[in-house]
Formats: sequence, C-alpha cells, structure tokens
Amino acid sequence: MATLATLSLAILVFIYAGYPLLLALIVRVRGARPVRRGDELPSVSFVISAYNEADVIRRKLENTVALDYPRDRFEVVVISDASTDRTDAIAAEFAATHGVRVARQPERAGKTAGLNRTVPTLRGDIVVFSDANAVYERNALKMLVRNFADPQVGYVTGEARYVEGGKTAADAGERTYWDYEISIKKLETSLGSMVGGDGAIYAIRAFLWQTLPPTAINDFLNPLQIVSAGWRGVYEPEAICYEDTAGTPAREYRRRVRIVSRSWRAVFQAPGVLNPFRTGWFAFSLVSHKMLRWLTGGFVATAAAGLVGMIFEAGNSWSLAAAGVAASGAIAFRPTRRVAALAGYFSIIQAASLVGVLKGTFGRVEGTWSTPRETAKSGKRAIGLKGFLQSVIGRLRRSASPAGKTMAYRGGVFWTLRKVRPSRNIAILRYHAVCGPEGYGYADPHLCVTPSGFERHVAYLASSYEVLPLPEIVARLRENRPVPSNAVALTFDDGYADNLAAARTLNKYGASGTFYMTAACIDGVEPFWVSEIRYLVKAIPGDAFTLDPPGGQLHLPCSTPSERAASLLQITRLFKAHPIPVREKLREQLRALAGDVKIPKIMLTWDEVNTMKDLGMTIGAHTMTHPNLPSAGIVDATAEITGSKRLLEEKIGREVTMFSYPNGGAESYFTPELEKVVARAGFAAATTSRNGFATAGCNLYAIKRVQVQERVEDLVFALEVERFMLAPN
Repeated sequence: MATLATLSLAILVFIYAGYPLLLALIVRVRGARPVRRGDELPSVSFVISAYNEADVIRRKLENTVALDYPRDRFEVVVISDASTDRTDAIAAEFAATHGVRVARQPERAGKTAGLNRTVPTLRGDIVVFSDANAVYERNALKMLVRNFADPQVGYVTGEARYVEGGKTAADAGERTYWDYEISIKKLETSLGSMVGGDGAIYAIRAFLWQTLPPTAINDFLNPLQIVSAGWRGVYEPEAICYEDTAGTPAREYRRRVRIVSRSWRAVFQAPGVLNPFRTGWFAFSLVSHKMLRWLTGGFVATAAAGLVGMIFEAGNSWSLAAAGVAASGAIAFRPTRRVAALAGYFSIIQAASLVGVLKGTFGRVEGTWSTPRETAKSGKRAIGLKGFLQSVIGRLRRSASPAGKTMAYRGGVFWTLRKVRPSRNIAILRYHAVCGPEGYGYADPHLCVTPSGFERHVAYLASSYEVLPLPEIVARLRENRPVPSNAVALTFDDGYADNLAAARTLNKYGASGTFYMTAACIDGVEPFWVSEIRYLVKAIPGDAFTLDPPGGQLHLPCSTPSERAASLLQITRLFKAHPIPVREKLREQLRALAGDVKIPKIMLTWDEVNTMKDLGMTIGAHTMTHPNLPSAGIVDATAEITGSKRLLEEKIGREVTMFSYPNGGAESYFTPELEKVVARAGFAAATTSRNGFATAGCNLYAIKRVQVQERVEDLVFALEVERFMLAPN
C-alpha cells in the first residue's frame, strides 16, 4: 500500500512540478531555440466556427473586421454548423459591408466537418482559426503571422486570456490553470515545439491542413500532424485574445470530457508523433504534458486510497484526529478558500480528463458541441442525485462503443444484470421497416433493421426475455395485475410491406408483435407521403427547386446528395407543420416538379394484413394518412383516428384496440386533448415515440417505447443499461 501511494505521488509531483522544472533546466543548459520573426504580411483566411452564437457573433465580427491587417490580404469566413438562431443572418449583414463569407453546413455535423468542407476553398496562405466568443487585440494577427517568417514554423498559437470578474470556482480555477499552462508553452517553444493549439487563436500554413475525421479535435490533431511532418509549433505571447471562462463547474466538466476524449484519440491518429527518433523532445512533452496529465485522476485516486489505507493500517487514533483537524481547518479558515476553489477546479478537470480518456479509448466521441452560452440560455437547472446518475448513464449510452457493447454482451455482463436485478420496467420496442439497403429508398435508414438483424433480435429476446403481446401487457396494467419481470413487447409503425416477413419471423420463434397500420395507405390506395416524397425529391432535376408553402416561397438546393438530404428533411418538417390540405398541395407541387416517378410497392396489402392477423399478430391503428395530429386540427385529427379504427376493423373482422401516434420527430405530435380523442374512439392504449419504459401506473394513452438498432448488442444494452436512465411513463 505504501509503495503504491509513493509511486502515484511521485508521478503527480513529476507531472505538475518535475516536468516544468526539467524543461527549464534543459533550456538553461542548451539555450532557447530561437524563432525568426519578420514583417511580411502574407494573405490570411480568418475562420470563425459558430453554432447558435447569435449572442456574440456581432461583437466577434465587429472585432474581426477592425483588426489591423490589410483588407486586400484578409479573408473572413464564418462556418455555421446549421445554426438555428440568428447567427447566419447577423453574419450575412457583414457580407455586403465587409465581404464576410458565410459557409453554412446543411445539417449539423460538427466543427471539424465544417473545416473539412471549407478550408480547401480558402484563399489565404495562412489560416487563422478562432472561436466566436474570442475577442482579439487589434494587432493580434500581425503578431501571429510574423512567426511564419521562420521557414521551420508550421503553426502558431496565441495567448488566450480569460475575462476577469468571474465569481465561480471554475472561473477562478480556469484562469489560474491557464496561467500555469502559458508558462509551460513558453518553455516548450524554447525547447522546440509546444504541444497542441488553442481553438480561440491558432494559425497554420494553409497547405499543412489535412482532412480530419469528423469527430477529431482540429486544434490538437492538426498540430500533431504538422509536428510529425517535421515542422515546428510555437507560442506567441503577444498575439492576445480574450474570452469568457466556461463558467459553472458542470459546464467545465462537460467541456473537458469532450476535449480530452477527442485529444486522447488524436494522439493515436497521428502516426509517428510518439516516436522520439522522429519528433525529438516533442514526444517526451506530449507524454508528460498531456497524456500523463489526463491520467492524473487515476493517480490521485490511487494515492488517496494508499494513504487512507496506511492510516488505517497504522491504527493510530492520533493520525485520524490530525487528518480530521486538518480537513476542518481547510474548510473553516478564510485564507484557504481560494486554495479550496482551485482544488475544486483541479478535481473537476481531473475527473473529466479521466472520463475523457475512457471515452476516447473505449467509447464514441462526439464531433458536435453546445457552447456554454447556449447551455446557460437553455435554463437547465441543477439536478439531484437520481438525475445526476441518469445523466451519467445517458453519457455512457451515447458514448459506449460498438466494441465495448460487444465485449459486455459476450462477456455475460448484460446476462448478469438481468439475473441479479430483473427489470420491472416494461420495454415496448419500436420498429419501422425491416429491410436492407434496398429499402432505404422508402424508409429512413436510421429507422431500419435488416431481416437478419431482426431475426437475431427475436431469437435472443425469445430465449432471454418474457415476450408478451402488447394487449396483454395493457390489460395487466389496466387491471393492476403484475407483469412478469424482463417483459418485452414488439411494435411496428407505418405498415411497410416488409413487415409481413417480420411477422413470419416472430411466429417462427413463438412470439407476437403489434403492427400499426396507416390505414388509407394499405393496398396503395393512398400513397404513403413519408415514403413518396423520398422518391420525388430524389427525382427532381436541376440544382435547386422552389415550393410555395403558406408564408412565402421556399428555395431548396439539390445539386449534391447531401443537399437533397437536407432539403428532404426540411420538406418533411414542412409537411408535419401544416394541416392536411396544405400538405396535399405541397405534395402536388413536388409531383409536378419530379415528373413521372415510378414508386415500387411500399405498403402491405389487405390480404397480407389478414395473413399477419392469422399468424397471431395484433393489428393496430396509425391514423388514416399519417398526419401530424396537432397540426391537422382537432376535427381532421379526430377523423384520422376514428376513421383508421373503423376501416381496419372492417377489413380484418376484429376489434382494433391499439393505437400509435404518428410523426414522432415532430416537436409536438400528440396532446392531452388527443389522448382523450383516442380513448373516446374505443382504443385501450396508445404508444408514443418518446424514449422510455412502461411501468405500473403509467399513462396508457402515452406509453413510451425504446427505439431499436441493428445490432443485438445495442438492443440488449438499451434493455439492461438504459432501463436505469430512461424514465418510465
């Protein structure tokens, strides 16, 4: 125990004191490596990455266009990651007056994806990367680019100073932390190259940009690539910008996890950067300054456990009393509160760093982000212990890698969870189309499961869970009778023709499912608009087209597959937002634009629906034509609900008691008023597309479901891990 504690403490001392002291000693003995500076002013492309930055983008652009740099050598580009506020409109104001270019991504893909699309189109010899909240001193650009007079310099990082006046521990701690970091950057530059860049103020030679993985962190991976290619990265203390701290500890924790997870992975995406024979002292700096630092949380925990163990092994009451007095004094006395704030910030970033390393190694890293300003504006409040645990499991759910889930699945982790703590929550699984890539023409690929994948689902569920018909579960809940542990029901929305094969697969394993039919679209009597518009948008010729919805014309680009996908998404939202007559007028406009389009058989026939009924499947209703019910208005919504029940019962000769609200992607697709309509129509229950589990006492007309994925490992992860996070009804 003593050896473990001593070793961990020794590593910590080296990381935070030994490494900078060693750098200082080497620089003193060898002398600082000079950086040649010059007065040349190369052409510069200034890139601002923004997502929902309406609160700060005007100030940023006013600051940028006022920088002391020749206008004919200065290009400004704002990359908007599909912002949904006024960011783009504000930036566009500067396009006419100052030549600012707005490069908007058609859908949200993250900062690095935006840079990959935009940087190759820039005109400058030097590319400067900046954040929307970073305000530059007037001469900052000249101070940055003067370092490129040295032919060995590939990237330059300026000095980001944090705005004074913050009152949170994170503010105080973050400023102190960055003061410490600046001293190390200076020493590393004197030795050769500093490690990493700073997204707020960072410049590279344009030809050194490489296309990065979309989830990569550009201001860390790109510098690693540049150094690995034989260039230097230097720190310029006179290129200064100012930005706010992250603010609250919670926001700083989230930011740090995101940064470290991507940075840790970046180290292994830059071949040769850890080879000292290739990068010299930089490899040592990367390990000492970054990689060991990110593991500090583990070393601190190990050292603390060792010290506590030593105290208890000693069995000395005076030792315990002394520790208690020291802790009480640290809390009570005012002179140590500043230290306590810094210690708190230190604890936050080290815990976040350790989580980031685990995510970067085993999990899925995220390329998109939310700014601290947006998070604060959303009005999120502090959560209790239960909420915190649900949040942690939520992050685990989003970040868990396919390999990690497979290991847990094959290693028996999920089986153990199910046996040790059987689930009392009821999982209502939500399927749509059961098809391979050949079906992606008529269904969203994200909602599809292949036939082979579906059979793996059913085989596993039939052998490991209690698969029950949804009507039986509803009856038990309504009558307050117990539902077996680990109960599961399978449901299918829309009525795709491929669902017949899914029904046969269920029957093969002695299981049943509930299939919700868009009643008027069965037998192809009424084309299923959700699928039809996918074919129509794909067939429209040209680079753009125009629709005429209420409120003004809508111009939609379609020159590339990604633009067509973005336009399809916008049209889908448009259809959901309007009453049925408007939807139909827009559909006619699309048909006229697309011309004669042959659409294959998409939906089931009534004969096939009756075959599924005979196989033991439950037939449910999904409205007549799949409108967004609140947008349809109460009269048309009632007709859609009652009409679907009446038509289905007429065609299958059996009472229809299950209903599913369509259009789960809409902002609002069912209301308490519509729940009453469904109940009055004679339905026993209704399912939603909200993610969650059912349980005793839940609202039977707003039952949550679990959206499935292709791999059985992902399905079981949802059933055995997400049940601790996803709230019941």
